[in-house]
Amino acid sequence: MDRRWTAVLAAAALLGAAPPLEAARAAMERGALEEALEALASAPAGAATGATHGELASRALAAGDLALASLACERGLKAFAKDPASLRACAQAALKDGRPDDAAPFADRLWALSPDGPTALLRGEVALARGDFESARQALGPALADKATAPRAKVLREAAERDQLEKARERSLQERLDRAVAQARALKSAEPAEAKRDSEVVLYTTSWCGVCKRAKAWLRKKGISFAERDVEKDSAAASELAERCARQGIRAGGVPVLWAGGRLLVGFDERSYEQVF
Repeated sequence: MDRRWTAVLAAAALLGAAPPLEAARAAMERGALEEALEALASAPAGAATGATHGELASRALAAGDLALASLACERGLKAFAKDPASLRACAQAALKDGRPDDAAPFADRLWALSPDGPTALLRGEVALARGDFESARQALGPALADKATAPRAKVLREAAERDQLEKARERSLQERLDRAVAQARALKSAEPAEAKRDSEVVLYTTSWCGVCKRAKAWLRKKGISFAERDVEKDSAAASELAERCARQGIRAGGVPVLWAGGRLLVGFDERSYEQVF
């Protein structure tokens, strides 16, 4: 503890007890974050109390204590609804806790108060975590114009563009499969000699599918022979998969899809694959 806080506490001791804000700051200096939160419980509402809660929340985040960070920033906003540190800490805590939808309102309120590069970066991170890639690209614009945040903003924008493209491909593929399934059901077509091919192993994939690569690696590691069919490049493969989905009453939500033992497995899960083989 530095001399300033020692003097404050010494003076407060003569009066009986340290004021809540001073006691909380002194506890933070010692790393006693829970003690600091307790001290702030009796602090009067206002900007200073909000800012102290925000500082405490930031320290809790740095220490990896998300629960304490969330509690401190929420109390900070009750003391002063426009405290920037508390708003930032609440957004960051929710984001790190895997709750981007909860983080978004805090980030937006912070932007209304402080429309700078770091806040734009935070809003971009939140939008990206929510899967709203277009909003992420727009939010990151001011962060790209800020020298301090531009490098990180560039990485996030590239991630948003990459994820947006992959989602678009997934939607396009799903639409094609759905149309093919509908056609197969309408025609009530029967696949020739299907019984003879029940023993074959087929993995339906696309060239850009990362999970497909994991599925192929697992099959190869186990020494399982299989035929790979790209449903995006091979229309016959897409039709074949659609007919099999229609026959088994399955809606393939993308790739990979494994055909083995006369049944379909959508996605990739090691335990499910092991049960088949």
